[in-house]
Amino acid sequence: MRHKRFLKRLIFIPITIIGIIAIVIIGHFILNKNKIEVVNASSITELALNKKDFKSGVLNENLKEKKDTNYIYIKKLYEIGEQSFRLSSDNSIRLQIKEYTKDKDYIGTIDMGDHDLYTKSDECYYITFTAYKDMNGQVESTNYKELISDINSLITLTSIDTDSLDNLPATNSTYINKGSLSNKANYKTGRYLSWGGSYSNEKGSYCTRDFYMVDPQTTYFININDSRVSLTVNEYDKDGKWLYYKDSLTNGKEYKPTDNKVAYIGITIRSIEWSVDPMDLLKANLIIDFGRDFYINNLEKEDIENVDFSDINNYSSGLFYKGNIGVDKNCLRLNYYLNVKQTKYMVESMDHYLKMYIQEFDNNNTLINSCSKENGESFSPKENTSYIAIYLKCENDVNFSYYKNDFNMKKAINLSEFIPYNYNKEMADLSAKDIVTDINVGWNLGNSLDSHYGDPFTGPHLNQETTWGNITVSKDLIDYVKQQGFNTIRIPVTWVNNTYRDDNGHLKVYTEWLERVSEVVAYAYANDMYVIINTHHEQPIIYAGTTDDKFNQVCSDARDLWKEIATYFKDYDEKLIFESYNEVDNVERSWNFSEKAASQVNTLNQIFVDTVRETGANNAKRVLMIPTLLDGSEKSYLDAFVMPKDSATGKIILTVHNYSTLLTTDINATFATLKDYADKLNVPIVIGEFGSSKKKFLPLELRNVHASNYVKCAANYGIKCIYWDNGAVNDYAIVNRKDFSLSETDIITALINPNSYSFKDSQNLNSFDNFLYMTLNQGNGELKEDKYWGSITTGSMEKGIEISDGVNYISLNLYAVDEFENLKIHYVHFYDSDMNLIENNNDGYGYKNKTFKVPDNAKYLRIGINNSSKATKQNEYASGVDSGKISLSLAFINTNDKKTINKYK
Repeated sequence: MRHKRFLKRLIFIPITIIGIIAIVIIGHFILNKNKIEVVNASSITELALNKKDFKSGVLNENLKEKKDTNYIYIKKLYEIGEQSFRLSSDNSIRLQIKEYTKDKDYIGTIDMGDHDLYTKSDECYYITFTAYKDMNGQVESTNYKELISDINSLITLTSIDTDSLDNLPATNSTYINKGSLSNKANYKTGRYLSWGGSYSNEKGSYCTRDFYMVDPQTTYFININDSRVSLTVNEYDKDGKWLYYKDSLTNGKEYKPTDNKVAYIGITIRSIEWSVDPMDLLKANLIIDFGRDFYINNLEKEDIENVDFSDINNYSSGLFYKGNIGVDKNCLRLNYYLNVKQTKYMVESMDHYLKMYIQEFDNNNTLINSCSKENGESFSPKENTSYIAIYLKCENDVNFSYYKNDFNMKKAINLSEFIPYNYNKEMADLSAKDIVTDINVGWNLGNSLDSHYGDPFTGPHLNQETTWGNITVSKDLIDYVKQQGFNTIRIPVTWVNNTYRDDNGHLKVYTEWLERVSEVVAYAYANDMYVIINTHHEQPIIYAGTTDDKFNQVCSDARDLWKEIATYFKDYDEKLIFESYNEVDNVERSWNFSEKAASQVNTLNQIFVDTVRETGANNAKRVLMIPTLLDGSEKSYLDAFVMPKDSATGKIILTVHNYSTLLTTDINATFATLKDYADKLNVPIVIGEFGSSKKKFLPLELRNVHASNYVKCAANYGIKCIYWDNGAVNDYAIVNRKDFSLSETDIITALINPNSYSFKDSQNLNSFDNFLYMTLNQGNGELKEDKYWGSITTGSMEKGIEISDGVNYISLNLYAVDEFENLKIHYVHFYDSDMNLIENNNDGYGYKNKTFKVPDNAKYLRIGINNSSKATKQNEYASGVDSGKISLSLAFINTNDKKTINKYK
């Protein structure tokens, strides 16, 4: 038995080897069989196509061989240069040139007859050749043997200079054919005159370089795939003598030669739309055909619900012009007119670079309205609209292949009937602390619904959400935000520009704007997110720090506004949170604190709570968010804040804004202060806005560290944060609303999975020995006395603070509280190794924390601190530092060495 097994194995081994070799040989054969030879023809002056090189069939758009006995092709890719060619072939043989990019993406096909010209498209790098026999403008049914036998000579492409041909007289050419008439290279600037038929090189028109043969007994049907194009025809006899002139030939008209003497025609093309250049249309695949029947005609009508918008086969390249089809390679038009209902439709598209253009028609086929819509926008037909025409356009320069790829990637567009979201009306009895505990991190939909234009009470201004540069808010945007891990969204809303006053002077919100806000709220509800809506840029009617008379009107408007909002949303469940106001300004001292303004904000907060509760339903126990004056988080703002009285218990969240740029756990002091304050009031706290600007933040590559550290440190104190994203990709945006794939995913990840950070090379100046009671000469950086006002400066009399080698950024944080809270950093000067000033940074307003890029050759720095509104004596500074109320932290950052950063879970 062992011997038999051994023999079987011995026999099996060579059989296996033979099988592997066979597979390799067959695979090699298949690869070579499918391989297409590349021919470098970039500098040739003549390209001769021998009939022996042709095979039966075609190469399709994907360079795959396809059987078709009516065609022959050469299995080669020709790399061509910038030269143009003239074709020489038998009269009945036509040549198709397929164009491809350098990446071998299909561009288009040019169909040529004898004496036609070929000029490549701008993006063309390769071409292929296919030939067929023409019979009255159609492909003749034949076979390989017959087709080859009809080629009596070489098919030759000769390199020419097209500019030199413009002034040459036209010659009699081949039979008229769609391919020749649709080929941009066969036209030159100018026209054939209506009397005499001679050529005139006038701009604005284009005419055929040659005259094309026609049959005087045939009636031709004009097919043009653009309603803006009009043709004129000059008729000539067999010797080229001018005979007659015909004009205004447009799509759907007939042309018959005037009499039997007509043998050739010259054609001039014009556009009836002055801004449209016919040559641009030719480049965009304009079709001109003197055919045997009409085939470019009116489109069929379909009910909108029966059309599959995701099927690319339902589209053609082009647009609609006043209801008629037109050519535009950047556009994609639907192949049907759509019957619509008198209802609301929503536009959906995963490609945010696309817009949908809609033309509306009544029962008499009269165009009554045109509009454009982008993803997330609604469309409501006019009252007398019967049907619509639709085309798509990308804001970038694209072609049909772009759209085809979009559809293949399921990025299709849709127009479907709007179905209102069926929100939950059962209210779970969650406290403010319950909700804040459940929030992980939030995202602000900034500069969208809070954008605004126009004057108050002049609306409605329903398109205000796009006026600051962001696209229309759509469900897929909110879907993406939720998919990243955010479970809370703050939707800032500006209402005043969509309000009016009734006959009694009360403020009212246009219903259409309330509906639009509710649509966006529904997007978040569908993703099971907490949703915060507020009144955002209402300063024309809501402000503080004003006279009693004016403030009475402010209170009345605030009451009216929140009555409108709260009543509309009163049945929504606990996921919806109302935030009273956003950064209410102090008009007596803009963007500054005053006791009067803070007191008036307290009054406004009480009006808000009372008004919401009075609307009843779920608003009786809805969680509400209340801000300080200006949403300030400094001690003066917190001390002046008064918690409003509330009929519901434990339903209020305190909110502030804080845009600290600190990168490290130094920010813990801020959060500790906020937590102590919130604990005294027994309320949770949410930081409604924080973030970093791509335009200003330093170092830019550590924005993710900033975001991560901020959220982690805040969470350690029970404080939750909502990132401010204004949609501007070069500013605060972390979600690219136009293209999600370009979002700042490193920052998003840092927010969802945060860590805290510190830098190994850091200093904390908490002894008065670290400071000099002196200021800095802002011109030369030298120390000087400051007895009358009082500043403190870092370093010794001889030198500033030394900067270690490799450090390219320095982050500063001034801790100053209680009576010293108005102290700020005003001067940051850099010096070389000899203490010569390299760079001075002087800021009259000052700041508590900031990061600086270290200039080249800088070895030392000095930092100057003072109170710009009050003189401070040396003993006061010493007392503040020694008591721990004043300290200065410095972090020395080397972004090229990750080992200098400490990360904490």
